Amino acid sequence: MTDPRQRNRPAVSTSDLAMAGERERVLARRRLALIVLVAAAPLTLAAAIFTGSTMFLIINLVFDLLIAGYVALLLQIKQAQDDRGAFTARPQVIGHEVPVRR
Repeated sequence: MTDPRQRNRPAVSTSDLAMAGERERVLARRRLALIVLVAAAPLTLAAAIFTGSTMFLIINLVFDLLIAGYVALLLQIKQAQDDRGAFTARPQVIGHEVPVRR
């Protein structure tokens, strides 16, 4: 006799598992890049303060700009994914106008 919990579980293909694994690797790379940038910014600021170096201050400003640009890029990617998901999951109602949030 089979376990009743096993019957209700949807079948998962190997391609679905591969896509999920790839997505996890992409998210891990993005997380690591953000952690490195966020860690480098205060370190270069501290170096600029302790050494009185203008060069470290400029490097710190570059890291600050990189963080801002990277976060903006991540938000654009997230927006595009949300838009794509909303587009494919839009309900089809015949004869009625369905409001779509933009």
